[in-house]
Amino acid sequence: PPILGGVYVDQNYRGQEIGEKLNHEIIKLAREKEYKNLYLSTDKMHSWYKKLGWETILEENYKNMRVFLMKFNL
Repeated sequence: PPILGGVYVDQNYRGQEIGEKLNHEIIKLAREKEYKNLYLSTDKMHSWYKKLGWETILEENYKNMRVFLMKFNL
């Protein structure tokens, strides 16, 4: 399955909606490829991805960190 990973916006550029634009473009490309879903895992940005429409499908503790597996239905 297609997995989103390694998305990072440098601290100097945050607050300019760069992450939202990247997310939008990735979803657009995935739809063009006719994927049904996208997946990602995150430990820090869970609530941010939820605001963008991602859903949590699994929450685990891994090496003393809370980790979320998330899915976006295309």
